[in-house]
Amino acid sequence: MEKMLKWLRHSVSPIFLALLVASFMLWYIAKLNYTYTTEQVMKVQLDDREFEVQCVVEGLGTTLFKYQVYMDKHLTLPSGKIAYRVVDLEARKDEPRVAKLPADREWVELDPQAIKEAISVQCSDIKILSVEAPIIEKPAPGEVKEEQKK
Repeated sequence: MEKMLKWLRHSVSPIFLALLVASFMLWYIAKLNYTYTTEQVMKVQLDDREFEVQCVVEGLGTTLFKYQVYMDKHLTLPSGKIAYRVVDLEARKDEPRVAKLPADREWVELDPQAIKEAISVQCSDIKILSVEAPIIEKPAPGEVKEEQKK
């Protein structure tokens, strides 16, 4: 290993290596100005429930990079505008997402179109193409946000 490093120091100029690194960085920055389509996991909060939503998004590389690296905040969705339907575990037991859910609780599947629209409003710099409908535990009938009890 030491022989290789010694050979590299004598054979390759440090200026060449610095310019090679600089050119790679400029190339990468230029590539980030293209439009890309990718999958993105969005952290969502609905009332006091937090879950992740798998989305297919489109946007500039710099914007997608920003969401990928700095997206640690939760998007808060309006609970009154999100429709859901009860998941029939017995009828959908062959689906991988449903098969791993415990049968001792009731589960609901949120409306993907409503989730997509709610996320799109908060993430206006990227285009949400599709959303996988999240399945969450059914809220209890008397469950009310703390602010609404007053």
